[in-house]
Amino acid sequence: MKKFLGILSIGYKLYFGLVFFGLLFLLYPIFFIILLNPKWKRAVLPFKLFWTYALTTLCLLFHKTEKKPDKKIEGPFIIIANHSSYLDIPFMYQTARKYRFLFLGKSELLKWPGLGLLFRKYNIPVYRKNRVQAVKAIEKAKEELRNGWSIAIFPEGTIPSDAPKMMRFKNGAFKLAIETGVPILPITYLNSFQLFPDPEHTFGIAHPGIARSIIHDPIETKDMTKEDLVSLRNKCFDVINEPLLKRHDKLLNNGN
Repeated sequence: MKKFLGILSIGYKLYFGLVFFGLLFLLYPIFFIILLNPKWKRAVLPFKLFWTYALTTLCLLFHKTEKKPDKKIEGPFIIIANHSSYLDIPFMYQTARKYRFLFLGKSELLKWPGLGLLFRKYNIPVYRKNRVQAVKAIEKAKEELRNGWSIAIFPEGTIPSDAPKMMRFKNGAFKLAIETGVPILPITYLNSFQLFPDPEHTFGIAHPGIARSIIHDPIETKDMTKEDLVSLRNKCFDVINEPLLKRHDKLLNNGN
């Protein structure tokens, strides 16, 4: 039975890929023209949102934010979230749609056909093996924060093989927040790993469903120094991890 479901999941993943690249093909000329001029970048946002909603709807994937901050909040922010599925990327546009943001992400995404050019022109790639390029990426992020853009980062750096268990957070997001004094907005994706696991797990179960998230209260970083980095990082980890522990208690306690 499990193998049969795995085969069905492969078909679903192929369908997801066709829809993803089909929509990209249709919208690519619009993205390309808008991104010819950096000053037009904001005009990309409604098309990005349309892309993600069309993708998830056609794949029968839906999103629900179960909890939001009680008070109205305004950016810019350093937006951070756990990363357990590639669905986290399109759903981020829906979760944080009120805050115009750019992804600060690994440069490996530049290798994706079609997507690479758009990622380089719109978001901020990080060349982790090139220190000079990495520093330039951080300076670019600081510039965009000054321009009113939020920056979205998955501080684990990759999708963990044993999601929903999180990997230790890397320092970059928290160093950026401290250096700029920008608040951190933590988000927990509760179950996206159950809907669409890492594609490297060929027979991993993938299916339609509702992805659920929590937007936590912002965490202020004003007046913090580099001495506060570890405590800030640990606090953010605990805030994001707590709902996962409650929801997936048996799964996490079994070490899976």
